[in-house]
Amino acid sequence: MPILCREEESEILQRLCAGDEKGFPSSVYLWGSASSGKKLLLPNKRDLLTPWDKSHIENFGDFVKTLNSLQIPSQERIVFALDSADRLRLTDPKTLSGFLRIREMTDLNICVLFISQIPPHRILGRIDTTLFPLHLPQYTKEQTIKILSHEVESAMSGYPSTFYYGYANILVASFFSVTRNVKELLGLAFDHFNTYKEPVDDKSIGATSMRALFRAFEPKLKALGENVLYRESGGEVVSMKERLKVELPFFSKFLLIAAYLSSHNPSKSDKRFFVKHHGKQRKTKAMIKAKQRYSSQLTGPKAFPIDRLLAIFYAIVEDRASPSANILSQISTLVTLQYLVQVGGDLDMPKYKCVAGLDFIRNLSRTVNFEIVKYLYDYA
Repeated sequence: MPILCREEESEILQRLCAGDEKGFPSSVYLWGSASSGKKLLLPNKRDLLTPWDKSHIENFGDFVKTLNSLQIPSQERIVFALDSADRLRLTDPKTLSGFLRIREMTDLNICVLFISQIPPHRILGRIDTTLFPLHLPQYTKEQTIKILSHEVESAMSGYPSTFYYGYANILVASFFSVTRNVKELLGLAFDHFNTYKEPVDDKSIGATSMRALFRAFEPKLKALGENVLYRESGGEVVSMKERLKVELPFFSKFLLIAAYLSSHNPSKSDKRFFVKHHGKQRKTKAMIKAKQRYSSQLTGPKAFPIDRLLAIFYAIVEDRASPSANILSQISTLVTLQYLVQVGGDLDMPKYKCVAGLDFIRNLSRTVNFEIVKYLYDYA
């Protein structure tokens, strides 16, 4: 069965995994933003490793030995899917390179399918590899309407197709600028379909009268306003404003917190907030007036050099992280995710600006038990 709005990408992936005239690739990198249909392309996934030994595997070498012990015929083609492949950067560097060379290291005909929201060059860097990149672009507005219309009609049939298309069109036109996450929009569509169809059920409006249906549904749209609802996997409906906890790696969260502090605190306050035993600071009239003039919430985020970001990061993370290339690569990831914006600077000393909001950062800080308000110049 074809996958709606992903027919071409699905055909490419199936051809690669089946092995075409160019052979069976050793690795494929499937990437795209959240809710772009990555996992929909794997409808027939199954556990090929049924006799897997449940004992703990200490390192990648043990993993290779365990694979070889499964006695899978060498001619059998295996696709090994790794979801959230970007997390491999947080492990031993040999793990990522090992998965890229797993066919050489085992007696198995394996294709490793890396799945991620982050582009391959952000994860692989300069690692020499022959993997096949397959990008899933974000759904367009028309594709999103088509998906919503199809899914709602499949779940709640009984009306003309134009009725579902009109409903999907109203929702996408109203909320596409707020969220392009198809799962969130689907949750919204299912939650409010009964309200939309009510005038049709009581025969006050015809099912094909799109303009009248929109006018009847308009008060509901205004009530939703900025409070776009979505349904989490657990089924609980919460507001978009409450959904501020993001799934970032542990140190990436601290990097983003440090970036926010760098953008919103004046550099002269760093010693006061981040240097132990800096001594008691007396407030003078000049300092009080200067603080009254300074409000980052009014003036917006300021640019900062990378060395200041790292200095604040290591100050707040304390002894839990040591300088490494992984930390620098996570900064690039935050730029890719559009939490940071690079605004210039020299090649060896770039400057960034944190564009995340205060509510977002405060909720993020709670996930790592960090009281950010104590370190903000505006609130100190």
